[in-house]
Amino acid sequence: MTGLLFIDDEEGVRRSIRRALRREPYTIYTAENGDAGIKAVQQHRSEITIVISDYKMPGLDGLETLAMIVSINPEATRILLTGCATMES
Repeated sequence: MTGLLFIDDEEGVRRSIRRALRREPYTIYTAENGDAGIKAVQQHRSEITIVISDYKMPGLDGLETLAMIVSINPEATRILLTGCATMES
């Protein structure tokens, strides 16, 4: 089964993702920040094949987090989400 890791600092968003995807054929992992997401990928490297991260988070932002995850598992599909993008970012 494919593992999907969703990284977001908002608890409600993580809960909503779990609820929305509960019937899909994925093992759902969540993390509250970039550091926790990186640890999850290290612990479940062979299971997690898709990583979706929020861009704006305290500590490591989503871009930094996904850059570190690529060094752990370069085969993982990485998706960056944001609700507050600017032309600069």
